Amino acid sequence: PMKQPYQPSLLRLIHAATAGAVGVGWLTGLVIYSNYDGRLFHLPWAYGGNLWELHEYAGNLLLPIAILLALYAVTLGNWRLHKPSNTVMLLALALPLLSGQGMHKKWMIEGQFDHLMYKIHLLGWMLIAAGLIWHVASALQRGGVALVASMADLQVKEHDNPTDWPNQIFNWFGHHR
Repeated sequence: PMKQPYQPSLLRLIHAATAGAVGVGWLTGLVIYSNYDGRLFHLPWAYGGNLWELHEYAGNLLLPIAILLALYAVTLGNWRLHKPSNTVMLLALALPLLSGQGMHKKWMIEGQFDHLMYKIHLLGWMLIAAGLIWHVASALQRGGVALVASMADLQVKEHDNPTDWPNQIFNWFGHHR
């Protein structure tokens, strides 16, 4: 079995926050789509509650987290962007986030499914799903379950605590002038 690699704690935190917010946004969006639009599919059950606030909250929470992830990706984690699945996943994340800012829930309630922002949002939603499959499959291919599990590891090495993060960032910028 392959030895589990170590992932920097800052990456793991931002990655976990991103994954959680994306998961909530994607799942609530799935139910909202099924309840209101449903042209491509319907879930076998309808949710009678209001998921709009949770969906919007997930998107609003995800926006600053995604910005942090993108900043991490182009600085401390820039070598990870050499993996196409990582770059595509990061770019796919931008599409539903940005299009969601221009959406109105009344479109769904009133059955107005022809708005460009809504179509872009749906495309982004599908790209997130496809990108996630590719992202995980690529990680499994490169490092197996050990690599994927390393993102959920709670162990923190010496000099990788939250108090060390400012120095890590400062050192990166100091070496990349």
